[in-house]
Amino acid sequence: PSATPRLSEYPLRQSAVQGTVCLSGSQRDFANPTPPQEHSVYLAGYVDTNWWKYKERIVRAWTDRYFHFVVRDTSVVKGTHAKCKSWLRNSRGELYTVFKSLLSWWEGAASNTSLISARNAVITPFLLRPSRYAAVVRVITVYALTATEALWKDACKLVYSCLPRSTCSGAFRVAHGRPCLRELAAIIESNGRLHLHPQGFAKHWWIDRFVSENQIRKVLDPAPTHRTS
Repeated sequence: PSATPRLSEYPLRQSAVQGTVCLSGSQRDFANPTPPQEHSVYLAGYVDTNWWKYKERIVRAWTDRYFHFVVRDTSVVKGTHAKCKSWLRNSRGELYTVFKSLLSWWEGAASNTSLISARNAVITPFLLRPSRYAAVVRVITVYALTATEALWKDACKLVYSCLPRSTCSGAFRVAHGRPCLRELAAIIESNGRLHLHPQGFAKHWWIDRFVSENQIRKVLDPAPTHRTS
């Protein structure tokens, strides 16, 4: 075709991470990348010398800086791609027919997403009750905060066990739009001077993506009332 060729960001990332190559003579070849040693010794030597050493730079500098379906998180992208591919693979007819048949599914998915967002805005899971989440709970999605809680436990081990730390490259924040391990460790070490805040999360993790950051206020649960009779 006359269109300018462009590599897809996600397959580029996967090939770089997994260390596979593809000499695409057909669609079947493209779907089954193999280790370079299986192609030729020359190819294996070439990619070892000129390609693999740059793979992480490419992922950090290009792939992870672009949105995929409005998010950067790879696991979400992979699931969305898989769902689209499954529909296309099992569909019959031209793309317009496929699009019309997908409308009911997309409407249902949008309805479920709206329901989850509404629940996130009013319900605080027990896992997110600690005071460190007071400024972000009901503002940031439960999924993002749950992932942050898992990373918080690793940060505690890093701080209290005095484990060695590598230099922060910033790749995690760029890729996931959430506080990284070293940011959380800095909050723990600050003894209350630093806190988690909504601005520390990318906009796609906000429950309401259109709210102004100036409108965010600390969420306080109502004080319980007690009978004195």
